[in-house]
Parts: sequence; structure tokens; C-alpha cells
Amino acid sequence: MRGALLVLLLAAVLPCTLAGQQQSQLTAALRLAQDGRIDSARATLKRMEQSTVPTDSLFPGILYSSALISQTAEEVRQKLQRVVVEYPFSRWAEPSMIALAQLDYANGDPAGTGRTLEKFRTDHATSSLYPVAALWGARAAFDINDTGAACQWVGDGLTRANIDASTRAELVALSRRCPANAATPAGSPPTVAVAPPPQGPSAQAQAPMTAPDSVVRPAAGAAPVTPAVQPVAAPVDTAIKPAPAPEKPVAAAPAAPVPDAYRVQIVAANSQEAADEMLDRAKKAGFKGIIVKDGGYFKVRLGEYATRTDASAGATKVKAKLGGSPFVVAP
Repeated sequence: MRGALLVLLLAAVLPCTLAGQQQSQLTAALRLAQDGRIDSARATLKRMEQSTVPTDSLFPGILYSSALISQTAEEVRQKLQRVVVEYPFSRWAEPSMIALAQLDYANGDPAGTGRTLEKFRTDHATSSLYPVAALWGARAAFDINDTGAACQWVGDGLTRANIDASTRAELVALSRRCPANAATPAGSPPTVAVAPPPQGPSAQAQAPMTAPDSVVRPAAGAAPVTPAVQPVAAPVDTAIKPAPAPEKPVAAAPAAPVPDAYRVQIVAANSQEAADEMLDRAKKAGFKGIIVKDGGYFKVRLGEYATRTDASAGATKVKAKLGGSPFVVAP
């Protein structure tokens, strides 16, 4: 019964992520679960997981589908988090993050739902699933009496061109709980970079966040030129003397990373070696970057950008050269 409830709760995001052969293999297992044959569905997905190497592009989809019908909430969370962390560039990363937020909501933790969806807002601002995230973000915020955050989510979701009729209807219903005009965000906290920008009076709601223009950067250029000293007139010495050796230029110290810059994250690796390999690949493609150790993972981040807009443009260039799904990380 618990597995069936999880299927009903989480499967709504599945059609957005599967296509072709993947859909026929994975949705078949979920249909078994929805028909009450949960054990058969689990057995099918277990065989698929055992017979598929983790580097196969299908593997995160198997993890995701298996999570939806797992026996315990702990197992659900573990598999979804594995997709989000180990396969951030896969098509299942976005629905997995939303599913984690839904799981928190189902377990009576709307604050946890809000935290997860704020990360979704930052990492997947242009996702086709953003309206779904906005719906759950609004519900969670209303539950903790944060009307401002809830109405911002409602306004953000309603401005998206790719919103489906059902999600729009639910957001419109929630908007009735907002003060007048509160669900049409204007000047809301600058946390979302949206492409293309929305049209109309709510366009300010999703303006890219910008860093202060007063970021201090190391000055570039050579050392000041010292005027040559003119010698006092002296008797002419006709003896040939060796010319003085030119002064050796002083090597400039490498610039330290700018601490408050936007960067583009390309991977969160499980080991330093894997991160070094990815960073080396990025450097050969013409990018500079750093490795940040965070939560047991080695995150490779490229560039130093003063504004989110510049970083978004950089992410486009990174994707063109390296592939994957790079995303902007705020300072």
C-alpha cells in the first residue's frame, strides 16, 4: 500500500523524463505497481539495476523508477539523492529533486520541502518542471505561514510559458490566498535566472541576480615605468664597455580565486582523481576552474563571473564545448 501511495505521489513527473525505449522499459514496471503488482515491479527493476552498468545513460532512470516503488521512505530518499548527486546532468536529476521535496511534504516536513525547492530554483531555473516545483514550493510555504515566499512561488510558476493546464489551475487557486497583486511578483528576491525572460509586467520577478559591481579585482598591467636617469656630462671615454644586462622581469603572482564570484558547476565527483580529470579536460577546452570539496564530493566549478547573467552565458559556452548540463552556482 505504501509503495502504491508513493507511485501516486511521485509518478506525475515521470512522463516529462522518459522517451522511446526507456519509457517502454521503465513505465512498464511502474504500471505493474499501479495495478497492485508492486512485488513484480520491484523484481523487474532490480533485475534491470543488476544488469545495467552505472555508466549507462539508462541507469539513473532505473534508480529513479525504483525509488518510486521502494518499500521504505529511507530507501526512496537514498535512491533519489543518488540520482541528484551522482547524475546531476541526467534527465532524471530534476524530477528526482522534486520527488525529494514531495517526500518531505508527505512526511510532514514542509520546511524541508522549501529548502529542497530553493536549491531547485537555483540549480534548475530554466527547467520545464519549474511550474511543478513552484506549486509544491507554494504549498509548503503556505503550510509554514510564509505567505511572502508562497506568493512568490505562485507568481514565478504562473509566468512560465510551459505550464500545463492542471498546474496552472492549482496555482491560480493558491493565488487567491495571496494579498492583492502579491502573486504577480515584482522586485522579488533575485534568485532565478530565466531564459527567455518573461514578457509583461511580471518580468521583473525573474530578473537575473547580479553581484555588486564593486567587486575588487587584481589590477592588470606592467609595473610603473621609472624615468631613465640622465648622467652628468663627463669626459668622453672611448673604451668599449659591455652593455649592462637588462633587468629580469618580475613574474606576476597567480591571481587568487575571487571569493564572491559566480561560477559554473560541471560535476560533483566521488573522488579527487575524478574531479582532477574533469578539471583537466575543462582546462584543455580553454576554461579555468577550481575544485570545491563539499559534503564528501569534489565539485568542479569553472570561471569567475561578476553577475549571474555573465555566468549563464558562460554555462552556455561550457555546454557547447563539454556537453552535460552545467549550471550556475552563486557565491
